[in-house]
Amino acid sequence: RAVLKRRQNWLRYVDDVHVRHSDRSLACNDLQVYFSEDRESIEHLEAYENVDLRMNVSASEEPGDLSGGSRSRITSEPGLKRLLTDKLEVYLREGGEHLERVRALEGARLVMTLLEGAQAGYHKELEGYTLAFDFDEEGRLTVLRGRGGVMLVLTPMAGSNEQKKIVTARQLETDFDPITGDMLEARCERSVTFEQGDARAEAEQGTFRVAESLLVLEESPRLWDQRARLEADEIRINVDSGDVEGLGAVRSTTQAASDGRVFPGNESDEAVYFVADRVRYDRNKDLAIYTDHARGFQGQNRIEADRIEISQSAGDLDARGGVRTVIFQRLSGEADGPPRPTVTLAEELDYRSRADVMLYRGHVDMRAESMSLTGEELDLKLAPGSGEVRELHARGQVEIQTPNGKAAGDAARYSPSDDQVTVTGERAWMENDGKLTEAKQLTFSLTDDTIFVDGQEQNRTKTTYSSKPRPH
Repeated sequence: RAVLKRRQNWLRYVDDVHVRHSDRSLACNDLQVYFSEDRESIEHLEAYENVDLRMNVSASEEPGDLSGGSRSRITSEPGLKRLLTDKLEVYLREGGEHLERVRALEGARLVMTLLEGAQAGYHKELEGYTLAFDFDEEGRLTVLRGRGGVMLVLTPMAGSNEQKKIVTARQLETDFDPITGDMLEARCERSVTFEQGDARAEAEQGTFRVAESLLVLEESPRLWDQRARLEADEIRINVDSGDVEGLGAVRSTTQAASDGRVFPGNESDEAVYFVADRVRYDRNKDLAIYTDHARGFQGQNRIEADRIEISQSAGDLDARGGVRTVIFQRLSGEADGPPRPTVTLAEELDYRSRADVMLYRGHVDMRAESMSLTGEELDLKLAPGSGEVRELHARGQVEIQTPNGKAAGDAARYSPSDDQVTVTGERAWMENDGKLTEAKQLTFSLTDDTIFVDGQEQNRTKTTYSSKPRPH
């Protein structure tokens, strides 16, 4: 039924109301139309109960054809757009030709579904207690505001292995391109959350940059899943790829896992901590890159560098630039007693947990309780799961300092099982109590006076003096 009130300049339709105009349709239980004083145009409309406003955009339509007020739409993406609510207010500009603003009240849901068969993109769904749409003078959408608790759901196309993404906030404001109708940027404020699979994020402010598929979280942001946690001044999440970037005061925590141990040292179930000024995480490669004052900790063990790369799935750690490690391990052949700290400086470090090796490169300087060593390269073979040194190889102008003296050569090998050091080179040498021994190969023990010169056993007390200058 319909009721016309001429003096009040309004017309009311009641029960199972359907309205169609061009590519748009409106269904509701109660519709009130308010006219201008001269009754020549519509000023605004109000729809109540089970309101369903629909808009179709076909794949053949061009943005230039849809810029007019009579063809305004929420986005240029082909598909069906639906605005569902219990109360809808539509205000038109003077003359009734162009939209000025639209408000969906008392619970609203905006559903944007792509055409069936689309190969890329997301179905979008926005819910809020209030959704308000502002239009420019030509009736083109410019701003969408959500209040009273807002939720944005991005659902990938059918057949995609991606999981849906969900953003919630107390309020949201979105800018649109008035020419194309495309969403440009959505700003979320107060209690912002993000969900994708088992990943969760929280912040007080968030910005979703649609063209970049980038969600930027600020003001105490934090991101976590079952394995790790990240905090920073700013966290950026690519909602398409799942890549993450943390900027400023980065702090991350990773739970140790037997199938993905990435920190050298004793086997431990303690969490691994990293701090840096910046971190980038490549989800596809499972690679985290910490840069600018990067530091990592597990228990007493510590790694510092300009850049630290972590591949959790491969069990690899690479450190570059100003590397410093403090690893508690047994360097000598002692089976008893607690591990002692070994401090090593280098330009580069490669740690391969599955092969149990640590590879230092560039101006290596290692300091331990039983010996000190310098050289250009240092390889440590570790006992599986324990972090204890099983074998040590050094190359490039190697010099070793022990409690009993010094030795140097082109290369050195240390075996904790027999506690012996072997130094080789064209002019390898060893000095003890002012006595100098030179040979192509010198082998000596750290615990007694045994020495082998070119494979022949000698006693250190019988070492001859040499007037030749030391080569290092």
